[in-house]
Amino acid sequence: MRFVILAQPRTGSSLLVSSLRQHPQVMCRDEVLNAWQAKWFQDCPSDGRGRLLHCLSAPGEKAVGCKLHVSQPDADHHSPLEWESAWDALSEDPEIRVICLYRQDLIAQLASFKIAAKTNQWGVQNIVQRPTIEILPDELKWFQKWNRMAYQARLGRLTHHCVLSVSYEQLTSAWDTTLEFIQQFLEVNVVSLRQSISKGETRMLEDVVQNYRQLIALPWARESVISIPVPDHTSSPAPRSK
Repeated sequence: MRFVILAQPRTGSSLLVSSLRQHPQVMCRDEVLNAWQAKWFQDCPSDGRGRLLHCLSAPGEKAVGCKLHVSQPDADHHSPLEWESAWDALSEDPEIRVICLYRQDLIAQLASFKIAAKTNQWGVQNIVQRPTIEILPDELKWFQKWNRMAYQARLGRLTHHCVLSVSYEQLTSAWDTTLEFIQQFLEVNVVSLRQSISKGETRMLEDVVQNYRQLIALPWARESVISIPVPDHTSSPAPRSK
């Protein structure tokens, strides 16, 4: 079983990837289209198509996958534009399963992104003093549009693929049931997987974003925290009580 995790920054993809690596039947590599992830891709071909197919090849593994940010390749973020051919390879092979990971609360996603950029801490580190930030309405509107366009452009090419949509909120609030659903989707034995990364931000959102109440009062800002539309052919886990 080959699979990819489609995501955007600050949507919980590192949490999901690192947790899936605990599974004895799953090999999951990191960002295929990020030149900084060199440790995972030392033997990869130089082109995007070759990188993706190489990373999805692991004889003996029941499920092998990797992560793709839907906004990559991006020449400004260590991702050469010629790597676009990775998306061609994915779209041409409907046997590759797709986990679409997104965040319903785009204000929280943008706040996390801005803090990571401000502190230059993109992983989960113990930042001694986490800053507060301001989000301009136009900035949030651009971020909303950027997310929607990126997801829609990539998913629009995967109309024959089996796609599972998972939100960050499902992942963090219903961990066990959501991970069970993901394992079933990957057709591997369902085992208990711990959260290998602890949430870095523990403050309430209104304590992080200085003008949070101003933003949430805007009608279109309320729309941005609901969902990023995904195609009708996708499925989504429905967390259930055990």
